[in-house]
Formats: sequence, structure tokens, C-alpha cells
Amino acid sequence: MLESLNSPVIYLICGGIILFVFVLCVILLIRSYCAGIKLGMDKRKLTRVIASSATFSIFPSIGILLGVIALSGNGMFTFEGDFTPILVSAVSALVKAFFTFLVGKKHFMWLDSISVACSMFVGMIVAVIF
Repeated sequence: MLESLNSPVIYLICGGIILFVFVLCVILLIRSYCAGIKLGMDKRKLTRVIASSATFSIFPSIGILLGVIALSGNGMFTFEGDFTPILVSAVSALVKAFFTFLVGKKHFMWLDSISVACSMFVGMIVAVIF
């Protein structure tokens, strides 16, 4: 079974899907940027929106990838005597609470759009470490 999952055909199919999604994202990014310019939006604001959107998309993806790597160690996932899910949830909640504090009290407004993604990323790092 595992031999067929690691075959070149599967790698080509997955690589083609990833390439398709990447090309589609670039096309939509260019079209959206041009539409924003035509509407008279500020180029700096558009750049900030693109950066925050990319960050909000990339950080959860990295977290998911780390989770897949962590869970694929022995090929099985079980909760028997394992406290990792609880630890990950607690750490993620604490990081999110800290980011909410920074946004609310210290007025780090840029952190508001990436706080969920960053808390998930930190939680996944904790999952890999423990």
C-alpha cells in the first residue's frame, strides 16, 4: 500500500494540483490588483492587504504541514495516554489571548489579521516538539 502512495505517478498528480492552485492564485492576485487600481484604491493599501492575506494563508498551511509530519511518524494517531492535543489547544489559546491583548491594549492593529494563523502555527510547533 505504501509503495503505491510513494510512486512517481502520485507525486506528479499532487505536484500538478499544487501547481494549478498556485497559478490560479497568481492570476487572481493580478486581476484583483488591477481591479483595485481601476477603482482608485491606494497602492500601499493594496500591498498591505496582499501581504496580510498571504500571511493569513501561509501560516495555517505551515501549521497543517507540521501536523501532518508529526502524525505520520508511525502512521497511526491515537489519544491513548497522550496529552499533546490538550497541550496544543492550551498553548494556541494562550498565544491567541496574548495577541488579542496586544491588539486591544497596545494597538498593534496589524497583528489582528494574523493572530489566529500565528496561534495555530505556534500550537503546531508545540505538537512537533512534544
